[in-house]
Amino acid sequence: MIKLLGKVSREVWLAFSGGVDSVSIADFLLRGKRQVNLVFIHHGTQCSEDSEVFVRKFALERNCNLFIHKITEEKPKQDSLEEF
Repeated sequence: MIKLLGKVSREVWLAFSGGVDSVSIADFLLRGKRQVNLVFIHHGTQCSEDSEVFVRKFALERNCNLFIHKITEEKPKQDSLEEF
């Protein structure tokens, strides 16, 4: 269940991974007639490749603007993927 703590803007920017949480929030916003702009960060992994296919299809089918940023720099060896 989603509980609102305030008013939701007419236009919303949403960090969108394609996972169940971001899909649920996007669906909630779209049902509320909001203009949803999705932002997907591609981390250069196979998982990101697979997720991007789903994210593109989701955005197209729901008429959402989609912004994709691909991280192209190399991860420092001492950093974990989560830190990077």
